[in-house]
Amino acid sequence: MIGLGGSPNPDANTMTPIVALLIAMVVMASPAAAQSGCAASIAKFRTEIERDMHVGDLNKPVYGRIVPQLDRISQQCRAGQDAQASSALDALKRRYGYH
Repeated sequence: MIGLGGSPNPDANTMTPIVALLIAMVVMASPAAAQSGCAASIAKFRTEIERDMHVGDLNKPVYGRIVPQLDRISQQCRAGQDAQASSALDALKRRYGYH
């Protein structure tokens, strides 16, 4: 069998750059890579508050006040308003003690 490097028995050193390139291509094509910085930060915060609510560190009424605000910030982010969304997210986190 001919290996990716063209030699019949490629070793790990000849395959490493090719494998790295293929991995990079897959990662860049993934939806997560397409997320802007604000989208990743919003997703992380959403996960954090959901976890806190489920373990009892955040009560449901407060969670219920945070989520609609976070949804509006997500809309800003999806609209390409990264700076405004990031700023609004920082303010929301400070308001509820997540800094």
